Amino acid sequence: MKRIALLALFIVSLCCQVVFLNAETLEMLSNKSFPAPVMPEVSFPHDAHNDRAKLEDCSVCHHHYENGARTDESSGGTPCADCHRPSLHSKGFNLSAAYHGLCKTCHLDQKKGPVVCGECHKSN
Repeated sequence: MKRIALLALFIVSLCCQVVFLNAETLEMLSNKSFPAPVMPEVSFPHDAHNDRAKLEDCSVCHHHYENGARTDESSGGTPCADCHRPSLHSKGFNLSAAYHGLCKTCHLDQKKGPVVCGECHKSN
């Protein structure tokens, strides 16, 4: 029984490290999920953004829905495109709408941060 408990603890610890390391290294919101990207990728230094915005609750951005209702769980570690597939453009809240809705709404509410296309989508 102790071996199973230790193994479970190890697996949980490993999963937490993977999620943490992914967040640590996120610097760019990729446009690779879009079949024919129209705009350049968006620079997004995850940790620096959250430090400046004083965001501590991951579920603010990494939300999770169950049976159509938002829960307190975080979807951290799950790529946004897994739920907000670009192919859902006419059927649901696609990736573009999700990014723009979440980011721009927060920036407008806080009266801080970019809200115009070229402020996020910068050509290299």
